[in-house]
Amino acid sequence: MSFLKKGKQKIFVMIFATLLAGIFIGAVVKHSGGKADHLKQEQTTKKQEKLFLKLDKSEATLNDDSEVDIDISTNKGNKIFIYEDGTKKPIFKETADSRTSTLNFYDDGEYKIVVQRKNQKISKKLIIKDNKDEKSDEDSDDNSEEDSDDSEDSEDSEETDDASSTSDTTEDETSEPEPSTPTPAPEPTKPTPSMEQSNALAKAGSYSRHLHLSKSGIYKQLTSPYGEKFSAEAGQYAVDNLVANYNENALESARSYQRHLHLSTGRLFEQLTSEYGSGFTADEANYAISHL
Repeated sequence: MSFLKKGKQKIFVMIFATLLAGIFIGAVVKHSGGKADHLKQEQTTKKQEKLFLKLDKSEATLNDDSEVDIDISTNKGNKIFIYEDGTKKPIFKETADSRTSTLNFYDDGEYKIVVQRKNQKISKKLIIKDNKDEKSDEDSDDNSEEDSDDSEDSEDSEETDDASSTSDTTEDETSEPEPSTPTPAPEPTKPTPSMEQSNALAKAGSYSRHLHLSKSGIYKQLTSPYGEKFSAEAGQYAVDNLVANYNENALESARSYQRHLHLSTGRLFEQLTSEYGSGFTADEANYAISHL
């Protein structure tokens, strides 16, 4: 009997020890699993790079070809927007396919560069100056020096002019009157454009300068229900009165196609002239291809 009693106590102790070991192992596994999840969360947080935006220059001057390149650095995949000063609608937008993008500007003014990732935004101000302004400042300095020299010369010549004024007066009294010339008829005045026509013309200029669109492309963008939604009359007025170099616009579009799509000459011509593509004329497309 005593042997059986001791055997039962021994079995009970073994079962109790096994239960304690199971509880301890479960706690260790749970702790290690929680630690692994915490490390995974930290790694995910580190991978999310902080949103940033850098411009290689905050002020730039157009060169003699009326253009300037600005390098923009931001996170890959961010959306890039460009706004003209005081406007709410972007004149340009794209997705950054690398950390550094080069944007071409062809018009002076103040711009706002915005990058966006989900609900995060960062913006920087960019000022593009016209090279004519700087040249005019230099010319004004030169002219001021010339004016000072001319004033000295004029003082020296006053005495000579006074001496000859008497003889000039006598000749004027005896000279015959010149025949009167007929007054040219005034040119007919152009009708004042409506507010919508003026706005369409301004928007057309922006599309030409920044997106290098063709004449038909600008008209479609102005009148499209998915674009600016101007009336057909306002869109036609804009393209008829817009001063634009469509050969250069075609050349810039061709350069963009070459950089990003690497097209053959035949495919490039089709893309430039297609009504579903850029919509340039054959002459404009040939100009672009021959000047690439």
